[in-house]
Amino acid sequence: MKAALVVHRVTSDIEQNLKTVLTMANRAAGEGAELITFSEAALTGLVNEDKTDLDLPLGQTIPGPVTETLA
Repeated sequence: MKAALVVHRVTSDIEQNLKTVLTMANRAAGEGAELITFSEAALTGLVNEDKTDLDLPLGQTIPGPVTETLA
């Protein structure tokens, strides 16, 4: 199995991050990757300062619109 590890510049714009992830995933799949991985906070740019007021709003519903798009 061919795998791809994708690293990209994560911004504060979740919609732009999703667009970038989809573009890069399609490219990797086009090059034969069957497993494609991204960093933990590839979509949200998690702030992770143990401050719920910063971290919780970045959460995504699972299942939800983003997971459906990625699937």
